[in-house]
Amino acid sequence: DVASFEVDASGDGGLLDFAFSPDFAQDQLLYAYITTPTDNRVVRLAPNDVPKPILVGIPKGPVGNMGTIYFKSPTELLVATGDAGDPQSASDPASLAGKILSVTDLASGSTTPPRVLTSGLGSNPALCPDVATGALSLTDRAPAEDRLQLISATGVARTLWTWPDKPETAGCAAVNGMIMVSQTRTQRLQAL
Repeated sequence: DVASFEVDASGDGGLLDFAFSPDFAQDQLLYAYITTPTDNRVVRLAPNDVPKPILVGIPKGPVGNMGTIYFKSPTELLVATGDAGDPQSASDPASLAGKILSVTDLASGSTTPPRVLTSGLGSNPALCPDVATGALSLTDRAPAEDRLQLISATGVARTLWTWPDKPETAGCAAVNGMIMVSQTRTQRLQAL
């Protein structure tokens, strides 16, 4: 066991994602995106210690809690948040729901607000880094369609593919320019 802590698994919440610290061999730190009884949040986990909050206040809803985290660099953690079941919150600048957030202050209890890279995400966002090409893609379930988008340093660069039939995209992986997208309703893995 590396760590043990409580999460709220109601709706589609729980332990949503985790990432190793870029300096894991030295610091043994893990970062996790979790659901609590009051919010979704990112916590830092150290061996034999309690989880330390890094980013709190990501809205929690009956659905749309899914999200993902990814270290873009040793000092920048990207957090893709679901819309918490409220598509309007994704375009609300006062809400952390439905956004890709850039977190550069990784200290426990930080009050530095994250920078919003893009907004308007739907439910179940998943980041897909391609380490071979350096590209970063995102899948999510928007109200009108499921979609695959290319992410740039300033936000969404362009939409690569859409699924108006909403097959329920559930994650992705990318390597050498090929992106694999899993779909839960249709039970398929699609290569693009």
